[in-house]
Order: sequence, then C-alpha cells, then structure tokens
Amino acid sequence: MTAHDSRLPAGQDGREEAESAPLDAAPAVLRFEFSSHQRSDGWLRIAGADGVVRQSHRMADFIAAIPCFTPFVALATEAGPCFAGALKPGQRVMTRDHGLQEVRWVGRRSFDWRALGLNPALRPVRIAAGALGDGMPAADMLVSPNHRFLAAAPGQALNDATERLWQARRLVGQAGIARADCRAVDYVQVLLDRHELVLAEGCWSESFQPSGPRLAALAPEARDDLVAQLPDLAADAAPAFALVRDEVL
Repeated sequence: MTAHDSRLPAGQDGREEAESAPLDAAPAVLRFEFSSHQRSDGWLRIAGADGVVRQSHRMADFIAAIPCFTPFVALATEAGPCFAGALKPGQRVMTRDHGLQEVRWVGRRSFDWRALGLNPALRPVRIAAGALGDGMPAADMLVSPNHRFLAAAPGQALNDATERLWQARRLVGQAGIARADCRAVDYVQVLLDRHELVLAEGCWSESFQPSGPRLAALAPEARDDLVAQLPDLAADAAPAFALVRDEVL
C-alpha cells in the first residue's frame, strides 16, 4: 500500500511560545495551578530548588497537543478496516515501516461543548475526501489539530528523502480542510510498540507517541492505566517511541 501526491502548505504554524527560562542542575519542582472555572485548564509551573519559577506552561496547550484520531476514522487492520473507536489491544494494524503491528493500548478523551467553547484549540480538523491528494483520505475524516500525517512539501513526490510529518492544524485553510464546528468530540489514542505510521482512510498517519506533553495531556485515569502497563514512561525512558519521521515545525 502506498500514499503519494500529498498537497501541503508551506509557512509558519503560528505556535505561541511558552514563557520559559533555563533550568539549572538542581532538582525541579512541578506545581499545578488549576483554573477555578475549568479544571482541565490552568498552569504548570516548574520551579528550581530555590522555589523560583523557571518555566510556565498552559495546561490547555498540553491538552491541545494530543495527537489523536476521532472514533470513526477507519484504520487498516489484518481483518480489514476498523474504526479507531472500535480497536482493541491485541488487534494488528498495518504500518508503513514494519507491516502488521499489534495494538498495545487504546485511550480516549472526551471534550464537551464547555471545553470546546473555553478552548477552541481543542476543536478537531475536518479533512475532506481527496483533500491530501488522489484518494487521500478515502473518506472525510476528523482528527485532533496536532495529529500528524506523512507527506512531502508542495511540488515534491513522497519518497524516503522528502517525507515529513505535518500537523493537521497546519493544513487548515487549504481546499477541503477546516476546523470542524462541533459541540463535542472524542479523541482516540492508538499505541503500538513504537511510534509508527498507520494507514488511516488511505493516508499514512501517526500512532500515539506517549512522550513529553502528550503523555501529560492524557485524561488522568488513562495516563495512570498507561503508565501502569509501561512504567518506563513515567521516567521518560522509552527510546522506542522516538519520532518516526522528522516533523515540519
């Protein structure tokens, strides 16, 4: 199976930089300050041993950073297409680099109209059928804004030298690609033994990469379940989950 002829934009992604300063070698202290209006929002403060805050990050930025499918995106499995929301651990999905690979864990996080209203960055991106090229995707699909797809830069054919990961939010404004106007959304994370490219609606797209802010942004119960299964994640000692391809930043 191959994916090719992706049409993607160039340019800046408009990310806001978090307020930060270098941390020294002393042990750091993490402090969570939750919003009185929305428990899923607030600030993560990182302080040195002296108590002085060195870095501040919005929790909403972490949450919006989760790369996920939505439940009705069909992934190619050994038994045929299966919706992401119906996948179970033990099923095998098609990957670009390693053939059929077993699903290790499936997570889910839901956001209602209140969460989407307070943080529009959580709203999914709708990609119309064919918007990424001939037959890509094969059907309209919804993904989280930071979910990444394998593609080449404009005017380049997709091959080992040109393929990169592009975030869905960078594609917004292109023909057939826009933020979805929805009242609620469920996001589904599909974890394999390593960060992989899986075939979703005819497009090569990433599996869940449980590192850094993506792990921190999971629902607490999902994060606890995942860390219980893979304790090394808590120590950020999981080299198998290195980025599968370079990302366009």
